[in-house]
Amino acid sequence: MHRALMIPELLRLICLEIDGGLNIVSPLGTGQLAILARTCTTLSAHALDVLWAFHPSIMNLLACMPSDLWNEDKSLRRPILQSDWERPLQYMHRVRHFSSRGGSFPRKIHLPALFEILRLSLPTPHLFPNLRCLRWTIDYPNSLSLVPLLLAPGITSITLGTFKSTHDLTLLATLAARCPALMKVSIFEDIREPLDGSKALSSFVCGLNHIQELSVGKLDQAAFVHLANVHSLRALEIVPSSRLTQMTDERPKFVALRRLTVSSTPAKAVMALICALSYSSPLHSLDIDLKPRPSPSLLEQLYAALKQHLPPSLLQDVTITTEPLSRPGLQIPEIPGIPFTTIGHLLYFPNLRSVMLEGDFGVDISDDAVRSMARAWPGLESLSLCAAYLPQRALRPTLFSLLYLAEHCPKLVTLNLAVDASFIPLVDERRYCSALQHKLCSWSVAGSLISSPLPVARFLSGLFTQLNSIINVQKEPGAPDALSALWGAVGNMMADCHEMREEERLRAGGTRMRPVPVPARARGISQELN
Repeated sequence: MHRALMIPELLRLICLEIDGGLNIVSPLGTGQLAILARTCTTLSAHALDVLWAFHPSIMNLLACMPSDLWNEDKSLRRPILQSDWERPLQYMHRVRHFSSRGGSFPRKIHLPALFEILRLSLPTPHLFPNLRCLRWTIDYPNSLSLVPLLLAPGITSITLGTFKSTHDLTLLATLAARCPALMKVSIFEDIREPLDGSKALSSFVCGLNHIQELSVGKLDQAAFVHLANVHSLRALEIVPSSRLTQMTDERPKFVALRRLTVSSTPAKAVMALICALSYSSPLHSLDIDLKPRPSPSLLEQLYAALKQHLPPSLLQDVTITTEPLSRPGLQIPEIPGIPFTTIGHLLYFPNLRSVMLEGDFGVDISDDAVRSMARAWPGLESLSLCAAYLPQRALRPTLFSLLYLAEHCPKLVTLNLAVDASFIPLVDERRYCSALQHKLCSWSVAGSLISSPLPVARFLSGLFTQLNSIINVQKEPGAPDALSALWGAVGNMMADCHEMREEERLRAGGTRMRPVPVPARARGISQELN
């Protein structure tokens, strides 16, 4: 035997490569690993480790027990003996990741009865003693009461859902004590049946001392203060209490936080949270969902707080959404969009890659405002300034806005912006060449106006060489069908217009090595344009 096969790490890498190299057992890799475990004694233990590391159910474990033990619905035929566990014990300690969701268990099995049988007969303290990652999202009445059988002290990542009742919340009482090594936690609540579990959740969170990533529901002030002083916290997704207040303690807060998501929260509570960051947090991503909809003055204060308390050079992704006021069949009042003087505070952050400002009434901007944003964010990759379709509102941005984005944002990939494309700017070919952009592939027109599709398609193909997806306004409530048809025509013309533009560039540059065939459809478009 080659000496390299005596290195355990190398043997594990071989088994992972057979599995596909993804640390997730695939159907093909499962069969090959099973054959390897039965035929090669050197690799047997490592093959079994990889084979059993990721499991979605306990059915394979039950299959290792004697065949005369279970009925078809996994009820007992006879009492379980200690010898019945001899074979499962060889594999239980190998399971590292356990993920069960709807469909992991046959419907005919009564899970509470099965788990109670296993709990009473289990010869060890834990079903999977070396479990590191647990995901349990089975939508089954009181299914969370089955989770304690799966808990092990070495679990570092846990995802639980869906909490529907007070009975489910009792699981949180001892969860932090049973799993003291928790570093990543996600708790899902049933949004269809709102549950007041803030006290139980907050008490659980206060017991997490080494948490790195946390996603939970509503938390009170005490839990918020605790999290602010956990130096390992890197990602946080919460619903802060509406009574959240600023902390007077001058110690640094959230010193490691890089990603923050705040859902369904009043603007004042969000500002209290942002003030707590106060330059001590290396925040890279911020996602805010405001509810109820703030007044214009309060929204102005929120944007100003972002500029005042967040480090300018680190923030890369910003998403701010407001509670929608529009409802199907209701008339939307004439309410102005967010003024540029408000969102202008974001120009303070030069390294933004993604900006999404979403709401019913969008942002009230002009071509000059878009040019200011494009110049301030040269690394922008995604921009969304969307709003519901409002026929009574005049669109101030024109196709010049797209020209500015092409000139100053070479990395822009996706765009959601409504413009007035009913007239085409006059741009000479030298301006086209200097503004040529090769990344943008998708534009959501979001209620943009248009009169003729062909000139618009020609204009776009002159700026964006990779633009192939025009998402029209069909999903916009109240939008005229004529606009949808016109923008659909623009999308259909883009491929042919790109070919025509490429031929024009090659002719102008004199670098074409062989003739480029022009499709009949493109020739027809060219004749129509001329």
